[in-house]
Formats: sequence, structure tokens, C-alpha cells
Amino acid sequence: EDNYDALASFDFNGRDSDPMPRYDGHKTNHHGTRCAGVVAAVSGKSVCGAPGIAYDANLGGIRMLDGLLTDATEANALSYNQQHIDIYTVSWGPSDNGQTMEGPSREARRALASGALKGRNG
Repeated sequence: EDNYDALASFDFNGRDSDPMPRYDGHKTNHHGTRCAGVVAAVSGKSVCGAPGIAYDANLGGIRMLDGLLTDATEANALSYNQQHIDIYTVSWGPSDNGQTMEGPSREARRALASGALKGRNG
């Protein structure tokens, strides 16, 4: 709460400003939230007593895995509020069978290039 940035957050599944992931009995949608905690857990307030590696950082959340994941959704997430967000960390990906690796879609590659060239004024 202390370092949550609402301007860096959006729910692409519910089309609203609350990116809280949906938790189910299988805990299938929690990796990004855990990664965010490792990075930005506030000093003196974490459950384990240790701060995150960038405990003064602000962070937001993008929810997109609790619905149909399309190339357009992925690209929109990667380009969300480019003039405000400094760093995007991508903590999701395709299923991994240990033999194949899927890269980003054409739309996602365009969004990444746009962010690199135009985000935060280029």
C-alpha cells in the first residue's frame, strides 16, 4: 500500500482500475504478485522482516491472465501508460514443457519497441 502506484495499474480482464489477481485453489495466478513483493516489499513492514531489493520503489499491477489472453491484450499491457512507467517486468509467459519456447507476438514486439523508442519521451 505504501508504494502502490494506481497510475501504473490496470485490470485488462475486468476493464477497471483494480488489478488484484483472482486466487483459486490451484494458485495458478500469483507469480507476478510474488515477484513484485521480492522487488518492492516496504522496509519494516514485510511478513518475513526483510525489505524488498528496491523497497523505496513504486509499483503497479497489470491483470491480464484471468481471462482470454490475446495478442492485443498482451500488447496493451506492455504499452500501458508508457509515459509514466519506468520499468516493466514481465512475470508471465506461455506454458513451459522444457522443450519449446514461445516468444512475444508481433503486436507485443511492436509494443516493446514503442516503449523503448517513445516511452518516457524516448
